Amino acid sequence: MSKGIVTCEVEIEVPFFDVDMMEIVWHGHYIKYFEVARCALLDKIGYNYMQMRASGYTWPVIDLR
Repeated sequence: MSKGIVTCEVEIEVPFFDVDMMEIVWHGHYIKYFEVARCALLDKIGYNYMQMRASGYTWPVIDLR
């Protein structure tokens, strides 16, 4: 039996100060939302940053393309 891809869905209320006058989120804020989703996914699989640090491995975001 193979394990499927773990997915996670997060609802985020975008704060007023993250949008421009056209009410569009500025692209520079995307990484904050990605990080919220990544933390939720790690929580879902029972893994957290303290465990990551203790393991000696980190998962830095190095490219957003």
